[in-house]
Amino acid sequence: MGDIGVWFPKPSADDWIGVFSPANFNASTCPEVNPRVYPPLLCSAPIKYQFANYSSPEYKDTGKGYLKLQLINQRLDFSFALFSGGLSNPKLVAVSNQVPFANPNAPVYPRLAQGKQWNEVTAFTLRSLQFQVDNTVLN
Repeated sequence: MGDIGVWFPKPSADDWIGVFSPANFNASTCPEVNPRVYPPLLCSAPIKYQFANYSSPEYKDTGKGYLKLQLINQRLDFSFALFSGGLSNPKLVAVSNQVPFANPNAPVYPRLAQGKQWNEVTAFTLRSLQFQVDNTVLN
């Protein structure tokens, strides 16, 4: 869980903060390809977002606020970006520095699997997984 402070001298009620991982993202607006896809139509989708005034109703008057977000280990750096214009017309205002996880390869959530016998259970944790697919045809 993390507290993120925000300050913007020209606040509005539709300002929002997106969390991106990897940290170097494309903030351009992409054309709508599917009518069932809802805004924001950014070329890189945030892993989370929250309106700047969600935790701080005074944000729209003072431009100062904070957000509380729970982030899981994405195994890559992440960054925060402030957008104005709402979700339907996002305009990038500011981007944070890249923020790394303290230990990106630490084991995360434990997994359980059925063992060979009905009364056996295998417990394991996942670390970094890498997949390489060469010349594979999927039907």
